[in-house]
Amino acid sequence: MNIYKMALSALILAPVVGGISVHMIQNYMEMKEKAETLSAYSAEQVNRLEAMLADETILNEAVPDAAESDALTEGIAGAVLRFHVRANSDSEEDQALKFLVRDGILKEMAPLLEETASKAEAEQIIGDHLQDIERTAEAIIQEAGYDYPVRAYLTEEEFPIKEYGDMRFPSGTYQALRVDIGEHEGANWWCVMYPGLCFVETAGGVVATEGKEELKQILTPEEYAQILVSPPENAEIEYKSLLWEKWQQLTGD
Repeated sequence: MNIYKMALSALILAPVVGGISVHMIQNYMEMKEKAETLSAYSAEQVNRLEAMLADETILNEAVPDAAESDALTEGIAGAVLRFHVRANSDSEEDQALKFLVRDGILKEMAPLLEETASKAEAEQIIGDHLQDIERTAEAIIQEAGYDYPVRAYLTEEEFPIKEYGDMRFPSGTYQALRVDIGEHEGANWWCVMYPGLCFVETAGGVVATEGKEELKQILTPEEYAQILVSPPENAEIEYKSLLWEKWQQLTGD
């Protein structure tokens, strides 16, 4: 059984990027172990298999390298428009106010962005409504009993890795609608304004189906696979197929 331990060690040490994950590798090995027993192979075949599994370049054929991963991130960042709200402070009241402002802005912008066909169009619409966004936020703040000023603007900034439901957006530089409340020194709220992934059922962490479908249309298949927390079924099948092909080539099956 040491061959399987070695296999898992070599595979787990390989880079894990985008849609490729360790559970795919484990599933593959379990599938193969069930299909064949180690005793079915000659000593020569086992030696050749050990050499294959020790060579990470074979595995890397199925995993994007750093340059490719950076290109995917740039493609994702170039297709979406983010949303960033910065609270006045970390006090419980200011944090609650941040979410009220967020909800008000999303409610106002949702119908305006509903038929948006591109990031550029979304930027244009938001740019034309920045004063409206500020007025909406200020009205919410005043109704809550505060007098914080608000600034809404489009900017380019660094975003950390963020998950929304079953989607994980990589860290990187994104164009964003940013809303600063008061001293804007409190914890942030980050999301995706276009496509409409901000309209999330926060309790269940489920991204709106419409937003996901639109995202799938504006990203390449590789970029879309990169942001899925759970990779699509076809990505796992393709990965298993590659490993199976290498297995057959080197064992003579």
